[in-house]
Amino acid sequence: MDPIMGVAIYIVLWWLSLFMVLPIGVQSLQEGGVKNAEGHDTGAPVAANLKKKLVWACGLAAVLWVVTYVVLEVVYFSQFR
Repeated sequence: MDPIMGVAIYIVLWWLSLFMVLPIGVQSLQEGGVKNAEGHDTGAPVAANLKKKLVWACGLAAVLWVVTYVVLEVVYFSQFR
């Protein structure tokens, strides 16, 4: 796999994994029993935990990238060599 293609695939997988991880464990203000200030949406999260989710997204994207690399290099392209 070309290194630029590998980086591009990782970036796409990172964004996908970030969007998969974002809703995990999120409680809205209404679900958390927190009284919201006037003008705040009741569906806003109590604590988003973005740093933890960014780390999880990096790890998940790395695992998915390795699986993609193995499938492309070992399984698919080995047929043409």
